[in-house]
Amino acid sequence: EVGMGTAVNLDRAVAQYRLAAEKGLAQGSYKLAVMYFSGHGLPKDLAKGLEAMTKAADSGHPRALNDLAMIRLRGLFGVKQDGAEAMKRLLAAADVGSLDAMQNLIVVYAEGLAGQEKDPIKAYKWYLVCRRAGLPEHMLPQAGGVTTGLDDAGRKNAEKEAENWIAAWEKQQAAGK
Repeated sequence: EVGMGTAVNLDRAVAQYRLAAEKGLAQGSYKLAVMYFSGHGLPKDLAKGLEAMTKAADSGHPRALNDLAMIRLRGLFGVKQDGAEAMKRLLAAADVGSLDAMQNLIVVYAEGLAGQEKDPIKAYKWYLVCRRAGLPEHMLPQAGGVTTGLDDAGRKNAEKEAENWIAAWEKQQAAGK
């Protein structure tokens, strides 16, 4: 697609992505979705893009899960807003290590989006998970303000939730899942 070491050949890229998608490889479906949404290499087709993105997300592709969640959260591409579906996808994306999803969860809980009540404890939990993953504070949404309104008990609760989530995630990774 980008022609690293060779000339750009979008027809060949599309053919390879289709083959990968047909073999059940989520990255192939994800790349096709991006091409359908953008009209780069394929005619713009939002329905086919959404179908390919959903297939990739259903296969556990981290970026597809996050992107589909944001499509559902914001009602993009003519898709009806669906906060419950957005949350399901965001949490699934976080569970497979999507830092983008973790950052989006900070905003969801800090601002009370996707049908969620504002929850500074959960917002701070995801902030701590992102910091533990190595993201610098300036790259995080709500940087510096995520603890506004949290008392010491709330901070400790968020810290415990973050540590528990990280421990469970590390255990899952060690088990190869």
